[in-house]
Amino acid sequence: MNFLVNIANLSYLVSYSEKDIFWLRIFAVLGGVVMLPYYYLQPTPLMVPIYWGVAFIALNLFWVAKLFLERRPVKLTEDEQRLYQLVFKTLTPREMLKLLKLAKWEDKSVGETLIEEGGVAEHLSVFVSGKAEIQMQGKRLSDVREGEFIGEISFLTDKEMPVSVVTVEPVRQVSWHKHELRKFLKDKPELLSALELIFATDLSSALVESLKVQAASSNA
Repeated sequence: MNFLVNIANLSYLVSYSEKDIFWLRIFAVLGGVVMLPYYYLQPTPLMVPIYWGVAFIALNLFWVAKLFLERRPVKLTEDEQRLYQLVFKTLTPREMLKLLKLAKWEDKSVGETLIEEGGVAEHLSVFVSGKAEIQMQGKRLSDVREGEFIGEISFLTDKEMPVSVVTVEPVRQVSWHKHELRKFLKDKPELLSALELIFATDLSSALVESLKVQAASSNA
């Protein structure tokens, strides 16, 4: 029966050599399964090692199933695919879908005020289609277009918004309540860092657009 021990140890050796945790657990399960007959076929069955072996096999099988489900191909709707291409390409599709579980899809008509100047935005939103104006004291500073966020300053700092945002075209957007999103991201530092990088890029683009508008107004 020593061949069973050899096969089991070879499986463990392969598992410890694997960088991919999925295959590590597969080979750990194989090694554990091969060892069970060895323990049982002793003159007196070794029940304690059998019980522990079954427990380890069950635990590894649980994680194998979980990892398998997480690695299944992700199917995106047309709107989700558009949002992914516009905004979330630095995330995996599955990470984006986890974010979207907290979100609400909304359609806004022309002339709606999405953010009040001097108010604190309770929602973080990103445009999937349409356009809005960023205004200060009634004057246009720049535009918000598809793939751009509104409310990220309040999300990051809880400070009052120095501008208002008013739709000038029908808008389709995705919105998160900022407190729910913060709670979700609290124990996900890598995802939070990725989102903060997206916000930084978005804010930089908005600043450039605002400077262009101001320059054009000065030259007029």
